[in-house]
Amino acid sequence: IYVADAGNNRIQRWEKGSFFGVTVAGTGKPGSNLNELKFPTDVVVDSKGYMYIVDAQNNRVLRWQPDSVYGECIVACTGSFGNHPQMLKMPTSMAFDSYGSLFIVDSLNSRIQKFQIFEKFDQYTTPRATKPTKTSVTKSTTTETTSITTTKKLMTTGPITSPTTTTKTVVIGTTSSTTTTTETKSIT
Repeated sequence: IYVADAGNNRIQRWEKGSFFGVTVAGTGKPGSNLNELKFPTDVVVDSKGYMYIVDAQNNRVLRWQPDSVYGECIVACTGSFGNHPQMLKMPTSMAFDSYGSLFIVDSLNSRIQKFQIFEKFDQYTTPRATKPTKTSVTKSTTTETTSITTTKKLMTTGPITSPTTTTKTVVIGTTSSTTTTTETKSIT
């Protein structure tokens, strides 16, 4: 399990049955460099181990590769906060849908921001094609299927505004996505 440890400015991974977590992102001290976090509030991990982190007080979203000591900024990378479409002000939560869109609760702007990150969720790290491979004279077939399901509830306590209406809502909704990858290898 991955935990956004906001007060300690880090992401921790806890193995089943473990009494201690391992820091996998952040230094434990607040900062704005790509190896630092400042009050991270959410983390999503894809099937290949890439972490997507809401870095709340830095007003950005980072992606960390597995076993990396730093992340790369993928949303709101200006270094400041604001209410412009490409900026955030205290983001708190996020969710991907099956179309590759990233939804972020932008709490102090009282809105949900949508960013198109990938063509499909997990596209960056998961192969999509079925490809036969010939490697020897022996004949056998292996099929491997990987499936990932992400369900996330987005919540806010402030009003949600749009150009035409203002609505006070507590639960924004739930997004779910399922991605299945099938790889077939034929050896002839």
